[in-house]
Amino acid sequence: MKLTELKQYNYFLYSEIPEEVRERFSERIERDRQQIKLEKTVLSSCPGNVYYRLEDGYYDHAVAIYEHDDFLFTVRTDWKSKKDFLYFHNLETLKYQNIEFRIRDEATKNIKTPNKIGVCTEKKIRSWLNYLAEYKTVMGALLDSHTGKNGEIKKQIDHFVSSIAGAKIYRSETTVDVITKLFEIRLTHNVKSSYLSKEIRFTGDLTEVAKIHNLMDS
Repeated sequence: MKLTELKQYNYFLYSEIPEEVRERFSERIERDRQQIKLEKTVLSSCPGNVYYRLEDGYYDHAVAIYEHDDFLFTVRTDWKSKKDFLYFHNLETLKYQNIEFRIRDEATKNIKTPNKIGVCTEKKIRSWLNYLAEYKTVMGALLDSHTGKNGEIKKQIDHFVSSIAGAKIYRSETTVDVITKLFEIRLTHNVKSSYLSKEIRFTGDLTEVAKIHNLMDS
């Protein structure tokens, strides 16, 4: 993930903020612009900039974001602490937001998280960069597997639908309803968990139940 990709996640450079948003939230934007500074001392080797998050035409917050080996991270001040307490927030997680939390948690449970940063030293920064590199490797493999499973589920649904001649088909973002003379079938594709659930309701009469049973038993 590169700094140039941040706009798709609603993070903008100051120069990219729409004029109407900049005017509407000028006081907050200028305050944050003065407060959020790039850390120059130990992160000089990591390209970075201050970005402003917008959501549906509203200004949310500003944050300094850095790039290192094709992944992004932030260093923020925890304003609730009496100390100038810094911590990392891994923006790589934005790429994995369509994977269920319990699946992500299970995949990364053996990755040791470094201590939070109290003083921004080179050693502490590097320990977090190493952690994020390992996180990216594990989650990248998980994302590939997750994407592959969802692709197979989609193929399974499409094959089933095409095999039911004359059925009425109703699709939504996550469900497919297949209605025939005897059955109503709902297929629900949970993308976050890569799971396909099936609900089948028989709508025929008892005579037709007997016919189906005898046909299967013959």
